[in-house]
Amino acid sequence: MVDPYKSWLDAGVAEAMGALALEDLAKPDWETHPPFKYFLRAMERLGGAATLLDAGCGVGHYSEVLARRYPRVRYTGFDFSPHMVDEARRLWPGREFFVADMVGHDYAGHDVVLASSLIEVMGDWARGSEALCQTLTGKLVLHRVRVHGGPTVRNDTTGYPGQPTYTHVHNERELLNFYEERGLSAVWREYWTEHPQATYIFEKA
Repeated sequence: MVDPYKSWLDAGVAEAMGALALEDLAKPDWETHPPFKYFLRAMERLGGAATLLDAGCGVGHYSEVLARRYPRVRYTGFDFSPHMVDEARRLWPGREFFVADMVGHDYAGHDVVLASSLIEVMGDWARGSEALCQTLTGKLVLHRVRVHGGPTVRNDTTGYPGQPTYTHVHNERELLNFYEERGLSAVWREYWTEHPQATYIFEKA
């Protein structure tokens, strides 16, 4: 049986995500696309940021969002999937992408760390977040987080392109407690009107 989390390592998934990213960014109203819209709203509140590390960058499409609206912010992205990183380098040549795992990574030295659609698809998201909480020196933008008032659940689903995957829907209070217990406080949040998701900015308490 295929581990749904490992499906993100598939070359076809990276190719499909790259095509979708280009399609979304080519639209005249691309800024109204919810993932981009709420990310840009978070960036508005981080006006002095000079560097951003995209943890679990996928195909690197947020590098293009930044280049269009915040070109002075230096972007770096990493992903555990070599195929995702290869696709990011193909789509956005000249930008910095590398292969690494979230577990054990050092997040110090960046004004902003972006984690978009990351803890939803990680099997052990808490373990993956430990190093981030320990080494973060700037702000954390936790983006595209599925939250509700009920218990945290894992939903098995189908991802790109037809691969098995899953998403976690987090109890919001439990999620905030996790970060607060590790010294991070949510200083801003916005709930999406289009989908049951949210975007947060955390900083060291």
